[in-house]
Amino acid sequence: MNDARRLGAVSVVRGAPNTPAVTATAFVAVAGAISTPLVAIAGYVFNERRGRDDRAATRALADGAHHHERELAEATRQHERDLRVGERLYEDRKATYRLLLRWALNAFQKVGRTEPDITFAGMPPPPEDWPDAEYDAMWVEVSAFGSAEVLDALNTFHRKLRGFGAHVFTLRALREQRPNPLQLSESQANVRDARADVEVAFDALRTLIRDELEEL
Repeated sequence: MNDARRLGAVSVVRGAPNTPAVTATAFVAVAGAISTPLVAIAGYVFNERRGRDDRAATRALADGAHHHERELAEATRQHERDLRVGERLYEDRKATYRLLLRWALNAFQKVGRTEPDITFAGMPPPPEDWPDAEYDAMWVEVSAFGSAEVLDALNTFHRKLRGFGAHVFTLRALREQRPNPLQLSESQANVRDARADVEVAFDALRTLIRDELEEL
């Protein structure tokens, strides 16, 4: 009797492994229950990362736009500064060159009326030289605002003036010595040639000044 009960108990205990297996439907349900939050988490992470990337790209675009605006503003300010500098340079050079041309014209007219080939009644005498103070003030302005080309042309004009003055001095010295006609004729020819050189140098200086002012 006791043996029979023991056998029954054994059979009950051994019956436990015969519990029904998990069905496919149940497995899919469990897998779905597990994967749904995982997909949601992955979607959140993806969206968050994409959002950070989008925000970073937006900030980069904004920074680039601000940088471009700053560069454009600085370029505009520099252009305005350049215009103001150009305007001041033009006005300073125009005033300087006008002063220079007044002096050069006075010197040129003096050359033209000194030992002329032809004289006539009422012919005006050569103009007086500029006072030293006015000439020095003109030279300061030209040195400060004149171009290198104008300074070179001015130096050439000066050399031609000095050459003319030297030939006039020689001619007048010969007259006092009562030279022979050939010497006197040669000296007069030298004066004429020197006067022509002064005229060429004056025209070159005047043309250069006009061209420079037109280009500013």
